[in-house]
Amino acid sequence: MEKNNKKGRSVFNLFDIAVILVALVLLGVLYYADRRAGAPGQEVPVISDQKTVIHYTVEVPSISENVADQFKAGDTFIDLAKKYILGTVESVEILPSQKLVTDFENKVQYRAEEPGLYTVHFTVTSEAAIEERNIIVDGGYVIRIGTEVEGKVPGCVFRGYVIAVERVDK
Repeated sequence: MEKNNKKGRSVFNLFDIAVILVALVLLGVLYYADRRAGAPGQEVPVISDQKTVIHYTVEVPSISENVADQFKAGDTFIDLAKKYILGTVESVEILPSQKLVTDFENKVQYRAEEPGLYTVHFTVTSEAAIEERNIIVDGGYVIRIGTEVEGKVPGCVFRGYVIAVERVDK
């Protein structure tokens, strides 16, 4: 009888090594994302006890007229998820909603009004702790330009974006 002469083979092939490396990189990215402090909308510990007054503007796009009418100056602005009090609404501006439209014949893009829809810009006043890279309101909510905010005012729940932040010096 002939002996079965198999060449010595490695336990891992190139594909197995690639899968293991991808898994390790993915675990590293997840660990980094979990440990990263100060991401918009996440809780972070407040180091400074000094508070300053800030004004920030939130844009709520593409809402109906009856919802837009719910925003009033003097309302308390509350985070929807964790019920943080994010400040007091100081001013409200209701504008016609616009969307980006492409004219394929002329190869241009322009903004056109969306009939029956409105965009609300409202300015909020709040006390905040200002750190090196964070503006933290209500003990843990990070406000930055571009932060998506899911909030409520009396009679209305909405999703908007912070479009401006201004520090008020006393």
